[in-house]
Amino acid sequence: MRSVAFYAATVFSVVILSDACTPEVDQGATQAAALSQAERDSIGEMLMQWERDWQNGDLTGDPLVLERILAPDFIYTIHNGDVHDKASFIGLRATSPVTLTSFENQRMSVHWYADNVAVVVGLTAGTGTDADGADLSWSNAWTNVFVQRDGEWQCVVGHGHLTPASE
Repeated sequence: MRSVAFYAATVFSVVILSDACTPEVDQGATQAAALSQAERDSIGEMLMQWERDWQNGDLTGDPLVLERILAPDFIYTIHNGDVHDKASFIGLRATSPVTLTSFENQRMSVHWYADNVAVVVGLTAGTGTDADGADLSWSNAWTNVFVQRDGEWQCVVGHGHLTPASE
């Protein structure tokens, strides 16, 4: 039930973000041309590469990747419902008792809601050890919303939750 509510909230958020991030157009002005499919494909590939960079940053403990990708007003809801801003989200990795040994993004796809709003969804499979050295294995389904502001793409909101096999 929580997943249905989350996806409904995500779609609602995307619609609100799309409206909020779309500049007002003067009725007398000529509106800029929409992105071509080739431009969307290129941006989509860039965003998926950023997701791979994010995953690699998590694996290596490099916080600079997230500093670059995440917007200053970024928010993220983790699997237990806790909501984090950019600084606390980046800090999660540094304070985690889990040592990652593998972390791989799978089934990524990009969905467009406006020329300046794209949503990337995927699944990350991971293995590692906890503070006591016990082996761990999990998968995490996630959704990240990217918005282009002032010509720059950044992730503004995200959500991740453990898949049933991991719970």
